[in-house]
Amino acid sequence: MRSGTILSAVYPVRIKAVEVLLAAADRRVANGAELRSLSASLDKLTPRYADAKIAMGYSAFADLLRTLAMLVEWRAAVLSVLRSKPIASCAARGNAIINGARSFPGAMR
Repeated sequence: MRSGTILSAVYPVRIKAVEVLLAAADRRVANGAELRSLSASLDKLTPRYADAKIAMGYSAFADLLRTLAMLVEWRAAVLSVLRSKPIASCAARGNAIINGARSFPGAMR
């Protein structure tokens, strides 16, 4: 393939990746699976480039999408825990443990 040519199969994946990344900025959106899917699509298309620099760029973009997928999933997990337990209760329990208390608010008896 000629250097500098935009591979038509990669263009829609790139556009979709930008849309998914913009959506991921919203903390209510947990689209880690979609980010992983797009990174896999980029991995499949990257070897089609004859220019190694361009191929490495797309490979790095795929790695970035995978990393962001992990962060989006981590954020969703943390937020779900915070929704399920009041923060004050968690903080009190954590402080009691740090201070060496044998019993603390919410401890199992």
